Amino acid sequence: LLMAATLQGCVKHSSFETTWAGGVRHGKCSTIGSHGHRMKCGKDVEVCGVLTLETGEGKGAYTHPQPVVHGLWPQTANFGTSDCERPESAANPTKVYPCFDTQGSSSSAVWFQKHEWEKHGVCAGVKNADDFFRQVCQLSSAPLQVMAGARAAGQDLVDMADQMQRSGYCVYHIDSYNKQLQLSACQDEQGIWHLADVNSFPQVCGGGGSTPPGGDVGGACITGQRGPRCSKDADCWSKANCQRCAHSGYCTDVPLTRSLSEHFTSLWQFQEGTSASTAFVAVNVMIASVYLLATVTILWRRPQRGQMASSPLIQTDAEG
Repeated sequence: LLMAATLQGCVKHSSFETTWAGGVRHGKCSTIGSHGHRMKCGKDVEVCGVLTLETGEGKGAYTHPQPVVHGLWPQTANFGTSDCERPESAANPTKVYPCFDTQGSSSSAVWFQKHEWEKHGVCAGVKNADDFFRQVCQLSSAPLQVMAGARAAGQDLVDMADQMQRSGYCVYHIDSYNKQLQLSACQDEQGIWHLADVNSFPQVCGGGGSTPPGGDVGGACITGQRGPRCSKDADCWSKANCQRCAHSGYCTDVPLTRSLSEHFTSLWQFQEGTSASTAFVAVNVMIASVYLLATVTILWRRPQRGQMASSPLIQTDAEG
């Protein structure tokens, strides 16, 4: 990390004007390393992060015959101000996506996709794993071509970063150890990720960007598409065909009863041959146990408060 930070501090790139290109890149690129080590999403932008691309010239697992995509990483917690917006479905990916079909075997690719999904994708504000990986492949396609051309021309990592900037793909961070470049990206209100300079996040993803196809244009919920933004169920009740506010922060037409049933199915796996009546009894016993535990806890804590109030130690502290 120290090597990467030092390298960024030495590179003096100028800003380059870019044009709109299919809703993927926007604005101009600022100097690499000028945004600090903690990404700021900006006004009205809830989710932002980096698209990490490997040059393929690193060591070990980072060695490839051509540049490949590593992943899309929301910059949450210590890494940035991005929210962690959970998906409507956290189920793992079940197929290998084209941009990850470079691992040498399908089993390796499936494992790597599962790793990326569980570590980063579940905070990316997408609907599910399919939505996430489709967007990753779409975002990385064009910049990977630029990186491949730069590599074929014999450019080193710094020159590759410079070429990416000139092509309109803004480099947020240079990983000199693993030979990777991280491009800044943000997610708009419709759940679509865009490559953009950090300074342009509010304009691109905070309401100033174009509305992509299938986005929330009518204030209604459509099966298979993300609905309007929400913070509570009441925000969705006035929207056509909307049932509730999903964990992703968007209205959905999927009723809560269905989600609860799916949730219990994933948590409670019965062996073959278990009857429906046995399952019913088991679930009710579990609910009754939780209720009993909560009641006992409340009754136990009541006298504890009285004891604390009459404690000589507490009275001494209060007087002091």
